[in-house]
Amino acid sequence: MDKSNLNLHIVTGIEEFQDLFNSPDVKAMYLKCMELCESTPLDKEGKLRGYCVVCDETVEFVYDWQYTSVPRINFRERMNCSICELNNRQRGIANVIFQVLEGLYIPDMNTSKTTYQPDIQVSSFKKTIYFCEQVTPMFKALFDKMSKTHNIIGSEFLGYDIAPGEVINEIRNENALELSFDDESLDMIVSNDVLEHIPDINVALQEAYRTLKEDGHLVFTIPFHSAYAKSKQRAQILNGYTHHIEEAMYHANPVIPDAGSLVFYDFGWDIFDMCKKAGFSSANMVAFYDADFV
Repeated sequence: MDKSNLNLHIVTGIEEFQDLFNSPDVKAMYLKCMELCESTPLDKEGKLRGYCVVCDETVEFVYDWQYTSVPRINFRERMNCSICELNNRQRGIANVIFQVLEGLYIPDMNTSKTTYQPDIQVSSFKKTIYFCEQVTPMFKALFDKMSKTHNIIGSEFLGYDIAPGEVINEIRNENALELSFDDESLDMIVSNDVLEHIPDINVALQEAYRTLKEDGHLVFTIPFHSAYAKSKQRAQILNGYTHHIEEAMYHANPVIPDAGSLVFYDFGWDIFDMCKKAGFSSANMVAFYDADFV
């Protein structure tokens, strides 16, 4: 097996999703996950050995019941690598990033060794990749891994009263509704569970499309509700005030840990249509499962 590549499944709609979910391989993986749940007490943690694509080595993954409201281990937000600390979701999107950049130089995290394809200059590989985060273990790990050969930019949202692109205490401020980047200046935008916190998803997608080059990619994760044909808006901004349509829900925010970030959307299958309406030529879900990557 090529350990550098997680087996990715492209899903373009609910029928493909259901076929994949009901496939023998996924069912077998589900049963394995349930066995871990049954063997792990609620107040305990467990460890599994597997391959971390970011660290590029076999490591221990730590799993437990944190951040879950259902009676099973949180396989999305846990299974943290004991070295880089990234969880399953973060390591999954990292693998997607690497595969989108397949054929481009990806430096080893622990050495200064450089590799490149024969007869191609390393400088031609340099891409500008913008991460919608900066103070997280995810950004630190991928900055360390990729910044020698790619222009890696990170940011946080520090407030509407701070200009997009302004740097405060070494943290760059960006507003997804009004990015400071020039038109067609980015090769890739990476957004990890950010879009659900943006007051206007359509404007945010339009801004991403505006700033990406013609062959650019927007790679994002969102809490996704596979039973929803249409996304549910939970809150909106009206005349400068937050209006709650559903009961207020907040997710953790490393910049304001005491307050968290308000959830504006519960996303469903129409997220694909939203992306295409913003201008993207194609939009799909990338599904993955692999016992070796845990």
